[in-house]
Amino acid sequence: MRSALITGTSSGIGLATAVVLASRGWRVFATMRNLQKRSALEHALRAAGMQDNVDIQELDVTRFESIQAATASIMARTGNTLDAVVHNAGVAAAGALEDVPESELRRVMETNFFGPLRVAQAFTPVLRDNGGGALVNVLSVLSFVSMPQGA
Repeated sequence: MRSALITGTSSGIGLATAVVLASRGWRVFATMRNLQKRSALEHALRAAGMQDNVDIQELDVTRFESIQAATASIMARTGNTLDAVVHNAGVAAAGALEDVPESELRRVMETNFFGPLRVAQAFTPVLRDNGGGALVNVLSVLSFVSMPQGA
């Protein structure tokens, strides 16, 4: 059975991706920063009859120790194999650039830039050691088109 790690699965595209991959026979490691937000994913998995194909785990892409813990846990469960990493976790900040606090801009960069980088650094060796795999980054349209009041 192929296996995939997906970040940001508490809602939206990450949640939908977890359900679709599970329904196609993948073993999915659905991760999210806050496990208290897992109910929407659990409901969608039950509705699809796919709860047995998905392990829900905590993974905060802004915290190195969280990435290390998730890596160790997933590798132990798969026998050090993984076929895909789908990086979907992301946040946004709104407001005029001069009004958005630097701390908020740093939060966005930690999650949307450094988060995928850290996750890729953690799992690329596993993908390489297994003869390849997919590393997918899900991006917002805001990566390509600026919007008023979007910092």
